[in-house]
Amino acid sequence: MERKAAVKCCIDEILSGKFYEGNKGSLRPSYVLTKYGEKISRVNLFGTVVDKFSSEDGSYATITINDFSGAIRVKAFRDDAEKLKNIEIGSNVVVIGKPRFWNNELYIGLEIIRVIDDPNFESYRRAEILKRLIERKKIISEILSLRDKIDEESFKNYVEEKFGLSIDEINFILQAKEEKKDFKYQVLKIIKELDKGDGVDIFEIFNSINLESTLLDSILTELINEGKIYESEPGKIKVKL
Repeated sequence: MERKAAVKCCIDEILSGKFYEGNKGSLRPSYVLTKYGEKISRVNLFGTVVDKFSSEDGSYATITINDFSGAIRVKAFRDDAEKLKNIEIGSNVVVIGKPRFWNNELYIGLEIIRVIDDPNFESYRRAEILKRLIERKKIISEILSLRDKIDEESFKNYVEEKFGLSIDEINFILQAKEEKKDFKYQVLKIIKELDKGDGVDIFEIFNSINLESTLLDSILTELINEGKIYESEPGKIKVKL
């Protein structure tokens, strides 16, 4: 079976998504369905280590990583636990692993971890995530545009065949979309107020508005697609005049 690529995403995309358990004995892996309609079975996360634990016998270890959107625990068992031995609290790391759910906790099962020393890495990563979400928004827009054009059965068959999404999954996405209807004006207003001439850093936008990070990401993506804002340079946003 071909190994799934690890998706570069923010932590909140995983935490705010819906976990689907894979069928044991089948080729379908477990995955998280994000609010952007993406099925993620392997993640590539960047964050800062804020907590660490190791069992006395060294067979089990965890770290908690935090990025601009939230925090999640990373667990390692047996030989993989050794990979966390020299990871220190405060380190910036890239974690590759699989979403797992146990005992009411969504966590990441560790595959690979790497310490990052580049101070610009976070800005690059956030720009990569934003670019990916813009592409996801195009897919969601196509799905939504078809919903009112064809009958329910044809719609169901189409999204299952082309996008691999069930009606249950589509309903989850549609419910998430309703959350952001009333916030676009507020986001545009904040960007205008913060812009001193050369655009506003995405970090500054996130720190200046009380919205869930995943929701704000989605709003920024929609505003870009609508031509109301644009990236003046990587990681900076301006309102179009």
